Amino acid sequence: MLTPAQNHTIINIAGCCISRDIFGMHTNDGGYQIRHYASAFSPLHVFDKKCIFSEEEFKSVDTAFLASNFFKTRLFQELTRTSLKFLHEEQADYLIVDTGLLHLRHYELENGCIVCCDKKNLIEFFIKKKIIPPIKRELGFDHLSEEEVVQRTKEYGDILLKHYPPEKIILIEVKYAESYYDESDCSLYNFIGEKDAHIKRNLISLVFRELKNHIPAAHIVPMPDSMFAVSHHKWGKYPLHYVPEYYDYALEAVAVITLGLPRKEELKKLEDLRQKYSLQCSTSYGRCASYLTPPYSSSASLLEKLFHYFKFWTFRTLSHICFGHYRSIFKQKYRQYQSMFVKN
Repeated sequence: MLTPAQNHTIINIAGCCISRDIFGMHTNDGGYQIRHYASAFSPLHVFDKKCIFSEEEFKSVDTAFLASNFFKTRLFQELTRTSLKFLHEEQADYLIVDTGLLHLRHYELENGCIVCCDKKNLIEFFIKKKIIPPIKRELGFDHLSEEEVVQRTKEYGDILLKHYPPEKIILIEVKYAESYYDESDCSLYNFIGEKDAHIKRNLISLVFRELKNHIPAAHIVPMPDSMFAVSHHKWGKYPLHYVPEYYDYALEAVAVITLGLPRKEELKKLEDLRQKYSLQCSTSYGRCASYLTPPYSSSASLLEKLFHYFKFWTFRTLSHICFGHYRSIFKQKYRQYQSMFVKN
């Protein structure tokens, strides 16, 4: 694997856990220094008005029984619109940006303030303490028109460009995985029943595309083909929690970018990497697909979903009863089979 030169390259991150895990999944952050990690803010609402409340009272409240101080600080920064304050306070060699933050729920408070947060119970706790106003409504992921999304994305891009030249910005392409790998039985299963999954997927892609067009000189880490989530991810099973190979790929891609190569040579190396890991993931996980995997359909009726679940669990139960004796043998042989096709 390519590693950064021994110059302690400093990275700042404005994105979701995917960008942080590119480094965090490796020993010593893969050889990089992560100076600041801004997450749990909405790139489309950074210009909105901040919430007026007693900041001292907010900070004095103990929320350890609900969430760590990390989540409390993120909520405070979102409410006060200070999530991106680090851009001019803590400069780094490169700024890494992704659009995965758009999977977070947005809430409109009674004072008109819009806040995104991955822990609604934390918001409700501060509401109960009468520190922030009550929630007026939960916003859908389509609460902004496409024209508004495009315009706000450009404004967000302008903020980034105000503090970093485009050649120091790395855009990570994020995609909402439709399938996940279950290590317990070496099978692929589709994500089923998540509310608004297709809207999230389209929004994340739209904002990435517009940001890429708005900052054409930025470096891009494209998503490999055949990318899957994984059930045993350290943060749990979710469409943005990828298989381990992804984080190896993305770290190598960042290493290529930070070498400072001529752009044409960089693009060639990045495409070679993308194809390499696309093949590896397809070989390792694509063969695990099974007709027993229930089909994904966000528009399926309740009756259709119940039928698919019944069919899926019936066949799976029968397979466990009939072939359980050979299961461990099959898993061992399958992994040997995998290793024949995957290069170390």
